[in-house]
Parts: sequence; C-alpha cells; structure tokens
Amino acid sequence: EESSFVLTDEEGNEFIFKLLDFVDYDEKLYALLAPEDADLDDEDEELDIVVMEVVVENENPSFNLIEDEKLASAVLDAFVQKAIDEAEEDED
Repeated sequence: EESSFVLTDEEGNEFIFKLLDFVDYDEKLYALLAPEDADLDDEDEELDIVVMEVVVENENPSFNLIEDEKLASAVLDAFVQKAIDEAEEDED
C-alpha cells in the first residue's frame, strides 16, 4: 500500500510525495520520499529522493528535511542495503 504526504515549504507551496520506506540509521528514524509523479518502475528515470528525519512528539510525527548531504547519503545507502537484504531473504 502506498502512502502519500503533503509537504509545505516556507512560502506555503504544497508538494505531494510518496513514501518509499522508513530507515533506522544511527538510532534515528528517517523517511525516504519521492515526488508523487515519479515513476518508481522506470530504471532509467533519476529519482529526486528527499530524506526526512521523523520526530515524534506527543504521538504526533513531524518531518525535518535533512540538508547535510553526507547524512542524507548515508541514510540512502542504508535504504539500499535494506532493500538488498530483503531481496536476498525473499530468494531463500
């Protein structure tokens, strides 16, 4: 099942994103999002993936954009490794 999120920028513009997955990295939870119109099945399409830290306060989640490129890259690497691990488990 696919989940969508509406994110609002500082000027009030709304953007719809699809949830790709959640990733635990360095004891924090991150959400990986792709634009709603992204074709996830097209291997030739370059995806603009957004990495957001998930912060839960009083049972209300909020998403904080990760601007640190090294951290975002590390979270993306963890996402890819998780997908590889799950694919290998499915083969067994």
